[in-house]
Amino acid sequence: MKVTFEMSDAYDEALVQIYANCMTDQIREIIQICSEETQGTLFGFKEEQLIPIQKEEMVRFFSLDKKTYCETESETLLIKEVLYKLEERFTHMIRISNSEMINPDYIKDLELSLAGTIKVNLKNGEQTYTSRRYMKEFKRRLGI
Repeated sequence: MKVTFEMSDAYDEALVQIYANCMTDQIREIIQICSEETQGTLFGFKEEQLIPIQKEEMVRFFSLDKKTYCETESETLLIKEVLYKLEERFTHMIRISNSEMINPDYIKDLELSLAGTIKVNLKNGEQTYTSRRYMKEFKRRLGI
């Protein structure tokens, strides 16, 4: 990979451009790092409180009854963003179904089923399943 850096007073702000023949995990990571600064903090709602959520604490995002939630190590919070926006924003998360994304750092173990899905056991005791539609990408992201 070639990297070029140019500094000049002519630029008002930093601009990062990436030219590649295909998307790779390394490029995704670079994009994530570059966009973190502008993302701001994600806030979740719990009763009347607005609570900031640290990226390292996010276990999973899921949709239920047309609402989006973020499960952290200690609580589940209502989020005002939709899953596809969260997927763009938090590229370290892995989409496992139309209604759920998980943080791979919180995977305890995986169980293969005869139905062709994978049961995902999370470190906080929760269990979830991958859909067949997202299976290929899930395996690729985990390197299995």
